[in-house]
Amino acid sequence: MFYIVFINAQARFFTMENNGPNNHEDEYSQARSLLENGLQELLEYGSQLLKKKKFKELNKFVKEKTRSLDKIEGLKELTPYSLEQLCHEINEEKEGLKTGWPALDKHIRIPQEQITIVAGQPSHGKTTIMMNLLLNMVNNYPNQTFLFFSYEENSKHLAIKSLMNFSEVCLDEASNFSRFEDLIKKGDRSIPEVNNAIQKLQLITDTKRLWLLDHAPSLEDLLDELSYFTSEFNVGGIFIDYVQKMKSKHITMDRHKDLQYISNELLMAAKSMKVPLIIGAQLEKSKDAAEKVKLDQLRDSGDVEQDANLILGVYNKAMQKARAGVKISDRLIDLTVSVLKNRNGSVNQDVVLRFDRPVLKIRDFSNINALDTYAGGQKLHML
Repeated sequence: MFYIVFINAQARFFTMENNGPNNHEDEYSQARSLLENGLQELLEYGSQLLKKKKFKELNKFVKEKTRSLDKIEGLKELTPYSLEQLCHEINEEKEGLKTGWPALDKHIRIPQEQITIVAGQPSHGKTTIMMNLLLNMVNNYPNQTFLFFSYEENSKHLAIKSLMNFSEVCLDEASNFSRFEDLIKKGDRSIPEVNNAIQKLQLITDTKRLWLLDHAPSLEDLLDELSYFTSEFNVGGIFIDYVQKMKSKHITMDRHKDLQYISNELLMAAKSMKVPLIIGAQLEKSKDAAEKVKLDQLRDSGDVEQDANLILGVYNKAMQKARAGVKISDRLIDLTVSVLKNRNGSVNQDVVLRFDRPVLKIRDFSNINALDTYAGGQKLHML
């Protein structure tokens, strides 16, 4: 083993020598010095270890001494970041994705090859925001495929909610989900908006543009699946709801460290696969009804907050009041989306969106007249 490494070290040196010192003078000089000093130490101390039959120590020692040569060899590939490279990368870079809400799009884009976090307290609308983002993007980017990995809800529920969102039909304000489920079970296609929504969902799933996945893979299995999807389809975005539910085969006794590992792996995947990842994250519950979303509320965040390029916080004032015993009777309620972190733009921007609870549709206030129409019941079908 020792003699093989010795020969390999010599080979590295002579390769650099044949390339000539004029092209890489500094690296050449450093390599020569390292080789002369390192080989002497390898011979002397390595021979002692070999005589004593301390093979593990010898192996470790040889690896440490040859590692520096590998680093020097890698220096040959380093070049300054040039203006030409900058212009090329800007021209080749894909634009960030629009959210579909003009008021929010004034401040942000969902960045490519990065992590975006959608964070909210339980029942504040984190998943609903993510589902609306997903369906907005499916509508706005017709040539791309979008994936939604749910670690919380099953695919059936997500599909029914998609139909409710597409149709914007309220069959019953108190139990619209159950009414839609019953409608589908009976095969009732008598309501045009619902029938159109069913046809739309069938089209985007049959053409493999929308994937609603509930099998909750481990991180390692998820990365394999993402590699497959990005190689087979023109993937526009990947949604994961939510990160604290994800498990890894790289298990420690420290959940904080586990999430650090998961976050780092997801960020590397986003970069290597050249896709945006939109990841849900749970916030700690707050008893203060006046408190807005804060970064330090990210539960067991590990490096999730640090690795994210963009963080959106979701705040539902009505739900906060409901926890204090106040009954929610309004069909339309406000959701505040706060830009908590934005490496490519402004932060601490609050955008208020309007949530139509029975149909799970989130709209922009720019469509305020339409909102009044929906609230007036023109799309309320009673069967």
